[in-house]
Amino acid sequence: MCGQKMVPTFQGNRLPSFPGSSQQTVNRSTRTHSTNMMKAMWRREFNIRSLGFSHDRPEQFVRCQWQKNAEISITYLVYRWAFAILFLSVWVWSFFSAAEQNTPAENFLSKWPIYLTNWGYTLCTSQALLAVGLVIQQLIKERRTGFTEDHVQMPVIYKVYWLLHTLAVVIAIGITGSYFVVDYNPAVHTLTALNLLMHAFNAILMVLDVLVVAHPFRLLHFCWSLLFIFTYFCFSVMYHLAGGTGKNNAPSIYPALDWNKVGSTLAIAVLGILAVVFAHFCVWLTVIIRKQIAGSNDDACEELKISKPSSNQVQPLEVNTP
Repeated sequence: MCGQKMVPTFQGNRLPSFPGSSQQTVNRSTRTHSTNMMKAMWRREFNIRSLGFSHDRPEQFVRCQWQKNAEISITYLVYRWAFAILFLSVWVWSFFSAAEQNTPAENFLSKWPIYLTNWGYTLCTSQALLAVGLVIQQLIKERRTGFTEDHVQMPVIYKVYWLLHTLAVVIAIGITGSYFVVDYNPAVHTLTALNLLMHAFNAILMVLDVLVVAHPFRLLHFCWSLLFIFTYFCFSVMYHLAGGTGKNNAPSIYPALDWNKVGSTLAIAVLGILAVVFAHFCVWLTVIIRKQIAGSNDDACEELKISKPSSNQVQPLEVNTP
């Protein structure tokens, strides 16, 4: 036996194992999976179709990210009611507050619609009311017919809510930032409860809502936020050209948006546009973190419809049995 050459033999279909080889394979597979997920995310976000509001999981728009069951959560319904009532109450309060400041020389209520703050708060209120309506509608449907996950074409009303919610959160952050950085003057403005609710808690509440809801937030949707801001800038120009005035008959709606000083006002407008893009990007990152913490793979499931397996994926070893 001393001079005989030894040939390794394997029992049945069992393959030889080498120290560390299994862990290396797992690590390689994990890195490959993470890389593929990142590539899939960027393909989805920069796909031209992401400019629209099509989505194959409409039930996400009536769910909380943190709920365990598939059906409507009563806790989430209560949250949506409280959210809508709060925004609607403050929105109505702002009307009465403007009416109380009316004088024989100036009608403050008639100037309520010219302010970006009120445009943004109207967005917040509209999406909050629509959100609670959609949740109630789905709850009624479940109670009548029983719950079924309906992967059908995205309803138009869901698309409207998605647009309003995206605009509301980004514009709210932009309004809060611009108010306290550019517009706020302690000698002129008093931080009353209404002022804080419309210029600070609007952004706080909308960011909270982003952390609660389950529906996606698309990176390319920043175009709609830019369109909204551009529309307001165009309105402010036309209002100025028509001889409109701000509060207390000021020559402009906002001191920083005085079109009598075109150069400085254009600079402020450009900075405002960049701030909106940055705010949108920050919200998008927040949603990604939210989904990671919640362990959600909804976007991955959506991506599987258009993605193909990578050629460098670790494939399972197949052994033919005799």
